[in-house]
Amino acid sequence: MKETTYSSSNTPLDYERPPMVEEDTSKGHDLHTFIYSLSRMFERAGYYGIRGMVVLYMISSTMDMSEGDAISVYGYFTMFVMLAKVLGAVLGDLLLGNRGALIIGGVLQALGAFVLVIPSWGALYAGMVLIVIGGGLYSPNLLASFGKLYLNKKHLLDAGFGIIYTAVNIGAFVGVVILSLISEKLSYPIGFATGGVLLLAAALLPLFVRNKSSIRNVQFNMPLSNRILKIALACLVVGVFWGIYELSYYDSFEGMQQLSASLGLPDSLASSFSTFLLLPLLIVAVVVWSVYRQGHFMKLFIGAVSGALGLGLIYLISGSISSDDSFIVMLSVFFFTVAEIHIAPVAHSILTRYANPKYLAMVLSLLLVSSSIAYRVVSYLAGFSVYQRPSMGSYIGMITMLVVSVGLLVYLLTMNRRQDI
Repeated sequence: MKETTYSSSNTPLDYERPPMVEEDTSKGHDLHTFIYSLSRMFERAGYYGIRGMVVLYMISSTMDMSEGDAISVYGYFTMFVMLAKVLGAVLGDLLLGNRGALIIGGVLQALGAFVLVIPSWGALYAGMVLIVIGGGLYSPNLLASFGKLYLNKKHLLDAGFGIIYTAVNIGAFVGVVILSLISEKLSYPIGFATGGVLLLAAALLPLFVRNKSSIRNVQFNMPLSNRILKIALACLVVGVFWGIYELSYYDSFEGMQQLSASLGLPDSLASSFSTFLLLPLLIVAVVVWSVYRQGHFMKLFIGAVSGALGLGLIYLISGSISSDDSFIVMLSVFFFTVAEIHIAPVAHSILTRYANPKYLAMVLSLLLVSSSIAYRVVSYLAGFSVYQRPSMGSYIGMITMLVVSVGLLVYLLTMNRRQDI
């Protein structure tokens, strides 16, 4: 097939051929990978830590807001953060550049956290607006900048996004714990200021990354239809997975509470149990994926099957979970964690591999759109009292993940057959 060269006249929807950069299999993860990952870890620690404090701050004696109003404001805050990431991706790709956008966004987030220190209604809303705008610029453009580090070493894409996904989970967990303790033991202003320091560090770290990801003279050699199909499949699987996660959360959380009780652990650790399991498994996955090549869609297939198994186990014992079911609960959490590892970071890898690199942040934002649509579907199902019917969430989730597994298997077999022909 004749190769063509990418030019600046291409439009954002020009997927005629995928990027072809000469791959250097001798290269591994470098310092820039870990600088971006450290930045992401600090940013997630600051963001989730502040997010965990903000409702309690609004209903505290300082702001004296009713609980209902605080939850409503919090809901709008998280919704606008999601929408801002789509807009931030557009600005980063088309106007500011990915690296510039993420640095500006990080600074704005930090400024928002410092503004929250001021005990006033104006400061509260101004700080939240700055965090929304800053987060919208930072997140998609950091992921795009990170992905471009791997344009000439695509064999490490899955492992690379596994590293940054590990950083995300460490940051989110540590940030919530530390900032919650600071706000409780000291004060909310000190907690917000600490979050601001973390966000400022996240904004400054990318300054130490040399811009090595040039997209000039990038060649393309795959038909438009193939690339769109791969990107669409990855977005679909991610959307379904996170939608199912929300749908079956009640059954899974009940199981983890019973598990925590059987192990003599506090109830507060029930929601963190999967994180403790996720991190070591992610590290193992990163090491294995760095040295062993396996197709992206085979990983998605493994993730879908694992998700179905995990939900199936929860469905078997839901409605009457007791301490005697601890092993089954643990096995269910294990399978669902394996599913998350094989779906969440790998989907980012697929989009990075097959997207036009000049518009990578915009394409990566499609994962946010698919997850948002899935959340809306789940909310619609909840209106039919899905959550009030024992085990229904797990049952629907199991069946859906099985359907996704079959679909991915058919896709894999079809692709293998075409290669044989």
